[in-house]
This record gives sequence, C-alpha cells and structure tokens, in this order.
Amino acid sequence: MISEFHHVPGRLRIRIRPIRGNLARGSALRGHLYALDGVTAVRVSEVTGSVTVVYDPARLSLPKLLQRLQDGGVEGAMGFADGAAAGPSPLLHLAQWTGRLAVGMAVEQVVQRSALSVLTALL
Repeated sequence: MISEFHHVPGRLRIRIRPIRGNLARGSALRGHLYALDGVTAVRVSEVTGSVTVVYDPARLSLPKLLQRLQDGGVEGAMGFADGAAAGPSPLLHLAQWTGRLAVGMAVEQVVQRSALSVLTALL
C-alpha cells in the first residue's frame, strides 16, 4: 500500500496507494496529520497518492510522527480501523519502512563519524 518513502529533517513524503482517487481518505489523513503538534503543513494528492508532511523537528521527531501514523493515521484514513482490511495491513508496510529508515539513519551516522575520524587523523 505504501510504495515510496523520502525524508529529510522537517519533511516526510510517502506515497499511499489507497488514497489515489479517494477524496474522503485523503481528507481524513490530512486532518489526522494537522492535529499533530509540530506539523506545519500537509499536502495530500488524491491524484497520485502522495502525502507530504512538513513539520518542526524541534517539536516533533520522525519516530514520533511515524508512530502516530502507525497508531491510527494510516489505518484510520484508509478505512481499516476496525481491522477489516483486505490484503496486507498499511501498518505492516509502515513498520517495514520504519525499520529500513532506522537502519539507514544508523549507517549514515557511522559513515559521518568515520569520515570525521579520518579527517581528524589526516590533520
């Protein structure tokens, strides 16, 4: 259901297929995201299924934002809050992405620290 994920601090973009062509689902997700403290802008395209969330990283962390999506934002907006989803749960996709993101962030930190160590040793 979720087919794309892109993040830079303060901006998250995901693509959620069930939003395409469904104004009610897009509107429900938009409302859920705007209710989060720290979210400053939400753009939902029901044409493409793209959701862009702009947030203040000092007030809302990415893990907290993803957790809130897992806690009901995606399932509620998709109309699956009662567990009657046909096929894989949107939460499964979001959980997989969260895991990949955590690994990617850890690798990025290791690379940055290694590069800093190499530069320090050279100087």
